[in-house]
Amino acid sequence: MFMGQCILYRVAIYVALPGDKPPDLECDLVNISVGERGFTEIWLRCSEINSLINSIEKIIEKGLILFIAGLDGRITRSIPSNINKLIDLATSKYVIENNTEIEIEYTDPEKLATILKQAQYAKIDLKNKKATIKIRENLDTTTLFDNKIRLLKPHKIPP
Repeated sequence: MFMGQCILYRVAIYVALPGDKPPDLECDLVNISVGERGFTEIWLRCSEINSLINSIEKIIEKGLILFIAGLDGRITRSIPSNINKLIDLATSKYVIENNTEIEIEYTDPEKLATILKQAQYAKIDLKNKKATIKIRENLDTTTLFDNKIRLLKPHKIPP
């Protein structure tokens, strides 16, 4: 790692949360939504591992964590048992190779425009906020996550 390079920790946390508002967290709240099954999905981006740990603790105080997912598609049904496992999960990513056709779900059309710059072609469904895109250069799930975009195919990330 080069001096000055910053590691970011990213996870999607699925929680049975009374109400729809998470507690005040020490991490950036990238996205929050209520899933199909009625649980709350919280996407966090943290600049320090301690901020992620403190945010997880605050979420536990408000509700039951069902599982935590990394950006490589892995899911843990409990809080990782040690800090190394949490770091591994929170720094994971999946790289989509160029010339791959992907299907995504987006929330913000302006954020989608960022991804479309890397597209050979795109078919956009404005009504359902989904798009099929053939990318012309490698793309990783951290870029999608930071732009509030869920990868649906070839793998659903975050799940």
